[in-house]
Amino acid sequence: MSYGPSEADGYGVCYNPLETKIIFSIACQHSCPSTSSNKFAKSLEQSLLQMQQVLNEDGATRSKL
Repeated sequence: MSYGPSEADGYGVCYNPLETKIIFSIACQHSCPSTSSNKFAKSLEQSLLQMQQVLNEDGATRSKL
């Protein structure tokens, strides 16, 4: 399943969180020069990896009392 963009210069995003991964579907209009589903996907991946790193670091520095 996927969602299309609701605006000509917007994105449509669908996600399915699973136990070990999250599946995303990203859509945008080809006719809009300011949108790119590939750039959106790369930025989303980088953001999620950074969040994972922060969460892993936070868990490693906590006291295990």
